[in-house]
Amino acid sequence: MSQWTHVNGNIRFDALRLTPNEDRKRLELLMGKTCSCEDAESKWDECTVPCGSEGSLCYKIYENPNESAMYAFSVSIWGDLRDYKDLEAIKKWFKNLLTAWMGIRSAVLEVEVERQKTVILIPLWNEDEYKVIDVKEILIKGE
Repeated sequence: MSQWTHVNGNIRFDALRLTPNEDRKRLELLMGKTCSCEDAESKWDECTVPCGSEGSLCYKIYENPNESAMYAFSVSIWGDLRDYKDLEAIKKWFKNLLTAWMGIRSAVLEVEVERQKTVILIPLWNEDEYKVIDVKEILIKGE
C-alpha cells in the first residue's frame, strides 16, 4: 500500500513592482523547480520542491495585471506525493518561501499525511518589521 501526502495552499505576495519582470523571475526562482512522472531523469535531478515517487508539488503563479496595486502575485500550491511522508521537509520548504520574500500578506498550506495526521501551516510574524519569521503548525487530525 502506498503512502500518500496531499498538499493544498495559497500564498499572497505583495510587492511595489518597480521592476515587474524581475519580481516575477525572483518569485519563480524562489518557488523552485518541479517534476512529474512524465519528465526525463534530468528534470527530476533538478527538482527543488518536495517530491514523491511520481512527481513533486506543483504551483501556479497568478500575476495581478494592475501593476500599481500592492497585491502583486498569488501562488496556488497543490500536490499528491506518492511514497512520501516527510512533513518536516514540506514545512521547511514553505518556511523558506515565506521568510525569503518581504511582503507576504497571507499564506496557508494544508498537508495531509494519509493515515497519520493533517496539519495546517501558517506564518508567524515579527509584527515590528512585518516579516515572516517562522511557520506555525496547527494539528487538525492525528497525533
